[in-house]
Amino acid sequence: MLTVSETSSPLPHKYRLVGNYPNPFNPSTTIVYELPERGHVRMSVYDIMGGEVHVLVDATRGAGIHELRVEAKLLPTGVYFYRMETPVGTFVGRMTLAK
Repeated sequence: MLTVSETSSPLPHKYRLVGNYPNPFNPSTTIVYELPERGHVRMSVYDIMGGEVHVLVDATRGAGIHELRVEAKLLPTGVYFYRMETPVGTFVGRMTLAK
């Protein structure tokens, strides 16, 4: 007997920065975001002083649910912000690196 299990999720209806998990994290976390249509996405990480630490994505992405795995082995312990810029607006999330 053959058993098949398939899951599918409908396309998102709006642009959304879901968040990151785990949070706090050490040394990696996953940021989840949703796009209702194909478009350009820029996702950057900033330190608590507002300085850009790293650009995670700066490219066109297809519609759907996306996950970015972030490895932060070289960053010091602290609070960081991630900012997602899309054609319809900017979204910001907060993450804590605890070493």
